[in-house]
Amino acid sequence: MKWLSNIKGSSLGTLACVSVLCWTMQFAYANETINQYYEQALIAFEQQDNGTALVHLKNILQQDDKHVPARVLLTQVYLQQGNGVAAEVELNRVDSDLVDDDHIISLFAHAYLLQKQYRKVIEITESSVFQRSIERDLKIFRGQALIGVHQYRAADIAFKQALAIDSQSQLALLGRAQIALQNKRVDLALNFVEQALSSDAPLANSWILKAKILQHQQQPNQALMAINQAVAISPEHLSARLTRAMLLINLKQHNKAEQDIEYILAKIPNEPRAGYLKAILLATQMQEQQLSQTAITQVMVTLAGVPDDVMKNTPDYYYLAGQVSYQFGRLDDARHYLTKFLSYAELEVNAVLMLASVELMQQQAETARSLLIKANINQPNDIRILSLLGLAYLQQKNTDKAEYYFKQVLTMNPESSQGLTNLAKSNIQSGDYHGAIKALLSIKDDTVSATQVKLLLVDSYQQSKQYLDAIKVMESLLREFPENSYYYQRIGVLYGHNKQLELARSAFDTAISLDDSNVLAMIHLARMDNISGNPAKALAFLQDKLKQFPKNSLIMAEVSDAYLLNNDHKNSMLWLKKAYALDKNSFFIVEKYAKALAREGELAQALLVTEAFVSSHSKHVASRLLVAKFYQTNKQYQQAADSLKDVLDHVANKAGIYVQIARVQLQAKNNTAAISSFKKAMVANEQYLPAYLGLLDIIMLQQDEKYALQLIATIKDISKDEGLAEVLQGKLYYQLHNYDLAEQHYLKALTIEPSKVAILGVYKSFKKQKQANKAITYLVSWLKAHGDDLQVSIALADCYRQSQQLQKSGQAYQQLLADYGELPILLNNYANVLYELDEADLALHHARKAYSYLKNNVAIIDTLGWIESRMGNKEVALALFRQALTKDFDNAEVQYHLGATLYDLERHNEAQKYLKKSVNSRQDFSEKHKAKALLARIQS
Repeated sequence: MKWLSNIKGSSLGTLACVSVLCWTMQFAYANETINQYYEQALIAFEQQDNGTALVHLKNILQQDDKHVPARVLLTQVYLQQGNGVAAEVELNRVDSDLVDDDHIISLFAHAYLLQKQYRKVIEITESSVFQRSIERDLKIFRGQALIGVHQYRAADIAFKQALAIDSQSQLALLGRAQIALQNKRVDLALNFVEQALSSDAPLANSWILKAKILQHQQQPNQALMAINQAVAISPEHLSARLTRAMLLINLKQHNKAEQDIEYILAKIPNEPRAGYLKAILLATQMQEQQLSQTAITQVMVTLAGVPDDVMKNTPDYYYLAGQVSYQFGRLDDARHYLTKFLSYAELEVNAVLMLASVELMQQQAETARSLLIKANINQPNDIRILSLLGLAYLQQKNTDKAEYYFKQVLTMNPESSQGLTNLAKSNIQSGDYHGAIKALLSIKDDTVSATQVKLLLVDSYQQSKQYLDAIKVMESLLREFPENSYYYQRIGVLYGHNKQLELARSAFDTAISLDDSNVLAMIHLARMDNISGNPAKALAFLQDKLKQFPKNSLIMAEVSDAYLLNNDHKNSMLWLKKAYALDKNSFFIVEKYAKALAREGELAQALLVTEAFVSSHSKHVASRLLVAKFYQTNKQYQQAADSLKDVLDHVANKAGIYVQIARVQLQAKNNTAAISSFKKAMVANEQYLPAYLGLLDIIMLQQDEKYALQLIATIKDISKDEGLAEVLQGKLYYQLHNYDLAEQHYLKALTIEPSKVAILGVYKSFKKQKQANKAITYLVSWLKAHGDDLQVSIALADCYRQSQQLQKSGQAYQQLLADYGELPILLNNYANVLYELDEADLALHHARKAYSYLKNNVAIIDTLGWIESRMGNKEVALALFRQALTKDFDNAEVQYHLGATLYDLERHNEAQKYLKKSVNSRQDFSEKHKAKALLARIQS
């Protein structure tokens, strides 16, 4: 059973907070009809009956548009149909907090790949730590995307990595076959395809690729036999039908080709590729003069009828439209279609050449040049690109550049008549190309006075929370300047930080008496009332001051805070809007307003407000950091990282920024980039401990023992903390599944300096060795020495349960519930103990109560589902397990519980699928032996 005993302190805090929230998501108990629809949709999907699946899913979403499993399954249906645009739309509607992150990344990668958005696929499939089956799929998607951008060697590496995870992966084998074809190694390609076809259930795509290889080898009849197999496996596979139609046309079997074309057009009226082939068929019975006109009319009419979303989903249609338009002189249409195509496949050289030619024909030399420069970088020494580049410079009257490229062409092909002609044209032209030089500005430091030094020292002390030292410096300044209102205001702030509230209030009063326009002192006085729980007094004081200063944005912002403390969000936002309208150049106001917008769910508007400030204050570090934070909150990780990189040029502490960048990259599951950023932080500051700790976490996940130990040694040298080093070694060996050695290091850490991390490490290590009883003494001693601690108390209760002291475990949870209230973690764990004590009804009561507080926690969902299942409520349990797997796609324990429930419902084929996944998973759980036994029973 999934056990909630290892939740970090921050998570426990969240659990405590959530216990008072009212969650609105309805799932298991809301509507049994919806659950039945979902099960029927799932069965249809697994039988590749997408039409039936769509009907059921749309019925569900009409009744409950927040049904996350249905939304995810609908995405999978669209992906199975090859509809990347529709899949992406559905994914953007999914609440990502309710779905397994790895699964979401995999689905997005698939959707982007179908739309040929290769750069996006590459970005989100950067090397990282994913669930094993997901990692295999992501390597395949990455490989296909790398093919799309012509990085064939990198693509082959990705496919090899996928095969290292699953040596039988047909899609990875087909990827390697594509690479072999690109390298003109046809026999090797065919070998990979044959390996894929040796599978128990070969994919249609394997037969399609074999057909294309055989066609390339001038074996059209054998190719036709192969493509027939693909159609037999998947009659609705449009690519297979199109490939067969083209083969049949080449074999002069026009009637059969027309059958495939009509089949496709019946499914997708006006399908461009099918329409194009139909136009060719029609033209075969016409005169040559009629051929061109009829074909162009047919294809252009067909293309015009294709919905825009279909065009976006299959960018090849844009290329076809551009090619046809170009061939028949419709240059504006050609530019439109080819530009659209290149937004999906920016490096496709034939499209680049065609579009560059269009631009040159229409005297748009600079646009052509820009396209060709990028193409030349990506694919150097291509005579076609070099020739067009020369022509672009020639059109710009840049003879030197034109001549340079034309000479390159002639070096590669000295007898090129076109190259010689172009060179001659450049020789009769005049003009030069001159680059511009930007001047660099230097800023000289100004000499500061003694007073300025003291004020800077106050700032330093204040920022490091050395308030007494800061107060001493301010007192010396006040002795020099006893009539300075600002200095009284400053010392008032310091008194406040140092909890000397009466002195603070007196200082602010003095500041105002010396200068009745000292607004900051007024604000601090009001803030003291707010903090002391008297917002009404603060509001009255501020509103009185607004009569004196009716357009002061700082007072308005403080009025907003007073309303917020009174839970009056409407008026709070109203006053912030007023303040922002008056002072858009004050970051204090901008930040308060933007954060308020974000708090109210208007994150896009918060970004707009902050970015507007950045655009006019480019060197303002805090505003850039705020932009990064908003992007991070919105899960736009690349934009967050880019915003942080922009900060680097404006800060001295580059190490801290690099660490922030690394943490964003970790959230994006881009471990490779994160490692690089942590290392850059180390270079920027060799003593910056957070960089070493962050890198160590990744290296531990990668199970690189040698490197991890090196990092721990460095951390020990920097921190001079032997206890920390022992804890880190314990964590390392726990990660390496060497639990005995982990236990030794955690115990040693306890002897050096007792810490909560060490005692919990001891507990986890003993538990993994199935010796939880040995941890009890240590946990009891810790609690006696350190008083009440929820996490350690939960660990103790769990140890009682693991060592079969169920009554003690139950009593421990009862006491914790009395001490801490109905926290979901306590209710969940107590439910498990109660079920083992044969108190099934009471267990169900507590499990349902835990679920009512925290509906999106996989462990809680699984506990409730497993209790429901064993009590005979199989359909309710199914819905819960489906929900759990939506959140944690590869959870082996949930897969076992779902498989066991399906087995009880006599759905043995489905049960076997989930049990295989559970048993083959590297995840360990207490009931794995039961999963293996049940799977063996089914297979026998």
